[in-house]
Amino acid sequence: MTHIRLFASLSMVLLASACAVVDLEYRFDDESTRLGDASLWDDWYDTIKRTNDEIISIEGCNEDESECDRTMLQISVLVNNGKDLELTQQLQLVNRYVN
Repeated sequence: MTHIRLFASLSMVLLASACAVVDLEYRFDDESTRLGDASLWDDWYDTIKRTNDEIISIEGCNEDESECDRTMLQISVLVNNGKDLELTQQLQLVNRYVN
């Protein structure tokens, strides 16, 4: 279960970074296209919140590795190793880590 959650979180981080250069995603800050608050979609909101919390933890690990638990340190190394790879290579890296 932990590996599935970890895979989902890492996939979200990688997909979010891959989509960051494209401005086609739904914008919660654009009133003209706003459907409602993100909190209306509980599962999605929880996923985004959890992912943002993990990003903060990973950034903290990058600043001070002594504050990281073993799992977060592994994730931090994985993200740092994959951040400059092509999307397909990033997915392969995450797949290798999870499997």
